[in-house]
Amino acid sequence: MKVLLKTILYISLFAVAFLTAFYLPPYFDKFVNESLEKIETRGQARIETSKAKISAPVQESEFEKTAQYGKLNCQNYENNTLVSGIFERINTDRELNNKKALSWSNLLCQSANLKAENMIENSYFEHVSPSGVTPWYWIDRVEYKYTFSGENLALNYYTSESAHIALMNSPGHKANILNENFTQIGLAYFRGKINNQDAFVIVQHFASPAPEVPPVKYVCETKKAEKNLKDLERDKKKIDNYLKDAEDIKDQIKAAGGDTDEVNDYIDDMEDKKKRVKKYIREIEDYLDECKKLNASN
Repeated sequence: MKVLLKTILYISLFAVAFLTAFYLPPYFDKFVNESLEKIETRGQARIETSKAKISAPVQESEFEKTAQYGKLNCQNYENNTLVSGIFERINTDRELNNKKALSWSNLLCQSANLKAENMIENSYFEHVSPSGVTPWYWIDRVEYKYTFSGENLALNYYTSESAHIALMNSPGHKANILNENFTQIGLAYFRGKINNQDAFVIVQHFASPAPEVPPVKYVCETKKAEKNLKDLERDKKKIDNYLKDAEDIKDQIKAAGGDTDEVNDYIDDMEDKKKRVKKYIREIEDYLDECKKLNASN
């Protein structure tokens, strides 16, 4: 939109340069470059990925108890004793290690849900699926934009205490839990079978959201445009007066039987200039309308 406006204004500037050689003031002086300023900020996103997984022997009686957890509702995770317990233990250990607490992310919970369910449905326990799907695919799928991300996987740990202790005793998992670059977490679980064996998988997705990129803003020189518009309207009135005077002179010449070719040329020239001025007026009016829309949207 800015390119279109600027192109129009440059064309106008060229035309006005021709026009002002006759009588109009330079009301577009530096107008094109000063009237529109584009401010754009781009966040330089960095991506750090880390992965770790642990597993424990299947304990039949404990596995059956996992049915009590039901299907995780990310928005009501606090009512789930397993998930809320792990989340609380993670932040306790972060505090003990002088790290900021993680905040809960429903989006990361959703991505963890998708990953956990996919592992059970496709019978694997790996960060990368047999078909080559990486952990970050699931985070991207829920449209979570991140600068850092990590994934922890646990298999067949049935309580928040046993799962967290096992994760903290593993260097890779502990590094993710205490990573100061992470600011949010979402976790989920799924029960089923992997390789025909009972399996209860826990997925932790860590990340820090990417900084929001401010929208492109256009700063309009509204006051200068309004002044230019007044100047153009004033000069349009001048041209109307010139035309009226020229028509009167033409009538007098005709009445005297003289040649009106010269005055006709003058009138044609003034009519052409009037069209140009009216065109510039429309362009500035359009410009001011665009400024109003842009200001309303910013």
